[in-house]
Amino acid sequence: LIWRAVNAFAFLGGLFWWLRAVAPPAWTRTHWAWMFLLVAPLSVPTINCAQANPLLTGLVLAGTAMAMRERWNWAAVFVAGACLLKIYPIALALLFIVVYPRRFAPRFLIALATGLAVPFLLQDPWWVARQYANWWTSLCIDDRTQWPFETCYRDLWLLLRFYHLPVSCRGYVAIQLTIAAAAAVICFLSRWWAARPRLEGLNTAFGLAACWMTVCGPATEGGGYILVAPTLAWAILENWRLRSPRWVFGLLLASAVAFTVGVVACLTPGSSEWMAYGPHPLGGLFLL
Repeated sequence: LIWRAVNAFAFLGGLFWWLRAVAPPAWTRTHWAWMFLLVAPLSVPTINCAQANPLLTGLVLAGTAMAMRERWNWAAVFVAGACLLKIYPIALALLFIVVYPRRFAPRFLIALATGLAVPFLLQDPWWVARQYANWWTSLCIDDRTQWPFETCYRDLWLLLRFYHLPVSCRGYVAIQLTIAAAAAVICFLSRWWAARPRLEGLNTAFGLAACWMTVCGPATEGGGYILVAPTLAWAILENWRLRSPRWVFGLLLASAVAFTVGVVACLTPGSSEWMAYGPHPLGGLFLL
């Protein structure tokens, strides 16, 4: 119960900080209420299953909010903390470095190095070094690319396998890297294209990183999609408020429907069979 409370507090606190930074002045209390309602379907089940994903999401949200307010030391600490929980938030750090290399990069590297060094001060250094080596060995041999659909990762590779698309493992890695490179280019150009370069550039980096970490990430389970919940909810509200093109809102609606199917399917007896169709990666792909 304490661990679930910590996760919920971290997620809601990070979401609140992020919203204070990114929400436009035109937002009313109704917009805020809808925001917290729209993130519930993807966040409540993840908090209930007691994984670290809500804590991780809260850290990256807080890091993004601190960067938007130009509090770079805190931004680096929060994002580094997320990377120490699960290594793949390094994707967000790399996009932040693309947007603000001088302000973020050195602070992030110092924070990450400090976090990696702390265990050496709290335990026998040789024992700590062996743990790092064992972690790397386990990482290299943990291959789940051919696991059954019911138990494999919920990412784009699941869709490619299930729908028999002619893409090899190396081809999939090329797709992952291509999408990552495209995200980096978009974030780099946002400094000149965006009306508010810092806020919109960093928010774009967060949204693209969240989509990449889930849809194209190295280890995505259903609970990991809490990462995209804030971006999806914010995008739905903003596109509704600004009356964006119908095809844009249609993609967002398709994403929300796919995620809803995935959440509801988890409550049914044959949830593993439903998961094989890939509702989570489909929802993430529509959002991306």
